[in-house]
Amino acid sequence: MMAKYTSYENAWKAIDDNNNQLVCMNEFIPFCEDLGYTGDPSALFKQLLKGKTAQFVTLADLISKDAIVYCKNENSPKEKLKKMNVDSLNKHDRAVFDIEARKTLEQAEMAMHMSSHDWTGMKEQLIHRYGTISAAWRLGLDAHENGKMSFTEFATACHNHSFEGNIRTCFQEIDTDGSGMITFDKIDPEWFRNHQHFRELIFAKYGSFEAAVKVMDKGHTMMIEFEDFQAMCKDIGYNQSAGALYKQLLYDTMQHLLHPDDLDHEAQLVVTGNHRAGGWNTTRAGWVNPPKGKSPPFQGRIASCFCCSQCECITPPICSSQ
Repeated sequence: MMAKYTSYENAWKAIDDNNNQLVCMNEFIPFCEDLGYTGDPSALFKQLLKGKTAQFVTLADLISKDAIVYCKNENSPKEKLKKMNVDSLNKHDRAVFDIEARKTLEQAEMAMHMSSHDWTGMKEQLIHRYGTISAAWRLGLDAHENGKMSFTEFATACHNHSFEGNIRTCFQEIDTDGSGMITFDKIDPEWFRNHQHFRELIFAKYGSFEAAVKVMDKGHTMMIEFEDFQAMCKDIGYNQSAGALYKQLLYDTMQHLLHPDDLDHEAQLVVTGNHRAGGWNTTRAGWVNPPKGKSPPFQGRIASCFCCSQCECITPPICSSQ
């Protein structure tokens, strides 16, 4: 941390990216990975916790271990991390710093209340409000939870988020193929690919999320701890950041533990538009709305069906409506 941040304050700003003054394990592990920490981040996180019942690390917890590191012995580092950036300032420079800090805070608060005028600004506003782009799609954009948005639905979302630009121009900026529908792959292609790849790996090994949850939820608490999720990612061969994915999967980033339903909600993120017969494709293993009286065959297989518009059949190679 000393090499990269010089103070606990700077390091804390990097860890606490949602500014709630609390850091959970799935925030702490990506931070350690970015630092190049070669030890076990999960074990370090537990050591930083104030007690056995604590679930979050605070800035005070981080600073409190300073005395352990800088105890007076021959192995102690010669330089110390400053607690706050102002620790080394004289009275005059500290006063100037405080004035500038107040101005910066006022400007940030004004920016939070200002409306966006283009898609770039609106996307930043959504992430700031909901915590992640995935949560923004589920809670702020995809109101019907069907994985797609028409222009009318998008216009409603714009009004709900005080968008002041040209709504149609913004819609066209996102709808790059002119299909008239927006799906998550157009909102954030990178995270769409990550979600899709994760689902494919899960279904390839376990056949369904239900089976995977039984492996992760060892205590039958209906909550998935990050350590168990991380082990699952390693087991299935997901080689991106498990911490970042864990956070994106949280339906609401105000919660800090993954619920099995959060995995089911991921189906909203992997829907893609398809122009053949007006069908819609998703890699979710199952049917969203199977036709009345018809059971979903081939459960667990990841395939696509575009042969009808009466149902949203997902797994069968040939639609049962034919």
